Amino acid sequence: MVSLEKRDGRPTILVAEDDTGLRDIVVEILEASGYDVVPADDGRQAIEYLSSADEAPAAVLLDLMMPICSGWDCLRAMKADDRLAYIPVVVMSELEMSELERAPAGADLFLRKPFHVDELIDTIDHFAHTGARGPRLS
Repeated sequence: MVSLEKRDGRPTILVAEDDTGLRDIVVEILEASGYDVVPADDGRQAIEYLSSADEAPAAVLLDLMMPICSGWDCLRAMKADDRLAYIPVVVMSELEMSELERAPAGADLFLRKPFHVDELIDTIDHFAHTGARGPRLS
């Protein structure tokens, strides 16, 4: 479930992943790397967080294959909303790149599962520290 607790000024990363084991590990790694992390069980929770957050996250780490609302549906919803369209989205999936080429565009980067910890941190560091903080969403 998405938490709306107050953040302490560190960049926030939204992690939408239905595999609780993987999500917990990713959250732990990112928090240890200096990020605030908002976990979401599926795309619907991610969209709900984005709709109610005061400030945009620095990046969204998004699984594609999730129940209720897939990562693709979440990505389409984000790109259709002018307030959310600029937020960097890193898609993580077990799909092959050839399968992703047939899917709707919009992700900024693709991390193939399983990925290395260094790949995850380097990717999130890149997006969290290259752009300015996002505007207030509400």
